[in-house]
Amino acid sequence: MEIPVKVQKSHYDQDIPLPSLATPGAAGVDLHAAVKSTTVIPPNSSSLIYTGLRFQLPPNTKAEIRGRSSLAAMQVFVHNGLIDQDFLGEVCVLLYNNSAIDYIVKRGDRIAQLVFSPLYRPIFQLKDKIDTTLTQRGSGGFGSTGVSSLKNVKLTFPSLTMEEFQQIPPPILLKLVDVGSCGVWDYLPPEY
Repeated sequence: MEIPVKVQKSHYDQDIPLPSLATPGAAGVDLHAAVKSTTVIPPNSSSLIYTGLRFQLPPNTKAEIRGRSSLAAMQVFVHNGLIDQDFLGEVCVLLYNNSAIDYIVKRGDRIAQLVFSPLYRPIFQLKDKIDTTLTQRGSGGFGSTGVSSLKNVKLTFPSLTMEEFQQIPPPILLKLVDVGSCGVWDYLPPEY
């Protein structure tokens, strides 16, 4: 499904490519860095990277800033962001360098993806009680669908040894995300 999205480039960033789909089946469009000069993100640090773009979303649409797998493979993560329909400011991307070396951002680098989706507005209905027996999971929360299987999870981190992984400082947290038959470690920013 196609939706019209109005986009404005900053006067200073006319050389920055417009967001585009890398392939016909891609779900997200690439966002590019509009840094004035090469930007260095030191290890275990975050940096706000401007894109030089403003969007006017159609009614009942939202956009989400998502990470790129190529950056994640280098231990550089995107703090997910939500672009509300009524936000008309410049879109920025917050990158976190979780690696042991500086990460270099150059003008025009692909730094994140933008995914568009319908916006559903809830109409809350206050109830005295919600029946937790309506589903198999019920009120089971964190880890309730896979904690018992964690003993058999084999962790693989192409850029980290197990010793290096165990040395990750406390503000950096990881959570196990259940993705069907496999588990994937997902980064949680320090504010969680």
